[in-house]
Amino acid sequence: MSSLCRVLPGRYVDSVALLAATARLRALDGITAASAVMATPANLEQLHEGGFATPDASPNDLVVSVGGEEAACRRALQLVEELLRPQRPGTGADTNRRPPPRTLHEVARTLPDQPRPRGLAMISVPGPFAAGEAAKALVLGFDVFLFSDNVSLADEVALKDRAEAVGLLVMGPDCGTAILDGIPLGFANEVRRGNVGVVSASGTGAQEVASRIDALGSGVSQVYGTGGRDLSEEVGGRAMVGALRRLRDDEATEVIVLISKPPNAFVEQRVLDEASRIGKPVVVAFLRLDLPTGRDPLPHVTRVATLAAAADVAVSLVPPSAVSPQLAPAPPTLTTDTTRRDHRLPTAVTGPSSGRDQRRRYARGAFCGGTFCYETQLILQRAGLRVASNAPVTGNAHHDGNDWRADSDELAGVLLDLGADEFTRGRPHPMIAPDLRDEMLVAAWNDPTSAVVVFDVVLGHGAHLDPIVGLLSPPRRVVLRQSIDAGVVTIAHVCGTDRDPQPRAAIVAALQDAGVLVADSNAHAATWVVESF
Repeated sequence: MSSLCRVLPGRYVDSVALLAATARLRALDGITAASAVMATPANLEQLHEGGFATPDASPNDLVVSVGGEEAACRRALQLVEELLRPQRPGTGADTNRRPPPRTLHEVARTLPDQPRPRGLAMISVPGPFAAGEAAKALVLGFDVFLFSDNVSLADEVALKDRAEAVGLLVMGPDCGTAILDGIPLGFANEVRRGNVGVVSASGTGAQEVASRIDALGSGVSQVYGTGGRDLSEEVGGRAMVGALRRLRDDEATEVIVLISKPPNAFVEQRVLDEASRIGKPVVVAFLRLDLPTGRDPLPHVTRVATLAAAADVAVSLVPPSAVSPQLAPAPPTLTTDTTRRDHRLPTAVTGPSSGRDQRRRYARGAFCGGTFCYETQLILQRAGLRVASNAPVTGNAHHDGNDWRADSDELAGVLLDLGADEFTRGRPHPMIAPDLRDEMLVAAWNDPTSAVVVFDVVLGHGAHLDPIVGLLSPPRRVVLRQSIDAGVVTIAHVCGTDRDPQPRAAIVAALQDAGVLVADSNAHAATWVVESF
């Protein structure tokens, strides 16, 4: 096996394009590992930790590293040049076109004077430079979608304070999902327009709720991301409150959904107080173990315990008169042989009492969505099942993620967030390149102590165009079938819609054909895990 790398001096490419290129490289025959990154000190360290040679390069250089068969590595480096070649003006009649703007100031000069926001600036540059670019965008009158991570907490607070002072909004940093005026940004799904507005501190949480709203026949007006730190004590919910006020003034929005992992208590109260003053129904899905559900003492606020419930309640609250003829609900698509609305396991599936080998007593979960891993842990814990995880909820054990072993007989298994930093150093996120998830699932199926295996498949823009092609390859289908015959229950949840680049119905059908049970939401998949013990 060989490992080759190439340095492209002075070649900047944004992180979204680099992730997409890396995913395509890893899919090439003969390639076992690949990474395309800007040569920042942190990225070079990650390359070293990933087993790649560390080249002599500066932060302004692009480094492409590949591992595998030598001939394949050489072909891959040639392909990268093609993938990352800058777009050039056309030929013929197009040669007189002005080149596209290269800076935010150049963009601003092409726009007429108009009330703020003048538009939206999407920023995806290395963290050390992201705050400066976001500040420029705010000065020029743009809202900001800040995809970049590694932005300091102090910079986040300063940016959001500046935005609030001038009536603008900063989504992020590390904001992965939004749908604005029907346009999906980052990792987002194709959902119909409608009357439910969503504000989320979780990317996959937003995807889950928006996709389920679509499946229930309704639609979304806007989906705002806030970044995962927005509801911390330091940031104070600045983006969530700002987005709430936007939706308050949006005539198309009749119902609002708020999504987050447990916020800081003071910040949570601030957000809830703001929600109660909006004058529109607000459904709050702040995921925690001890969350009260139902109508809140505050007016207009309803709390729910799961992402699925947030979508269900929001759709039920949309006034029939608010749905225009163009937005007439489509028939619900949630009911199939193994995704039934009563959410019970199919009767053919039984627990250990059916004669399953008594060594098979553990749950194994491999999640691309961190919020899906979190929500599953909560549902299991409410049922009295403690697990280990690399991203544990309060009361669960910490796991290093190296294997499926549960260190205590008191634990019900291991649930892993494969999108966490320890799994994505030097490799793409599993939503982009799901090969790590596939390897983990095969190991779980082969483990003689596995009783139930659960995983997610996240569809949409930015995600792998065929996210189960490796998982359902002929050799792995044999392993899956053998595990099913041995009594292992395998459960999946597919987050997305039929209008996504990867149509949901086709993904569900392929999984079911292989013997996988497909639930209609992450919460229902977790309920099935509980029932299979």
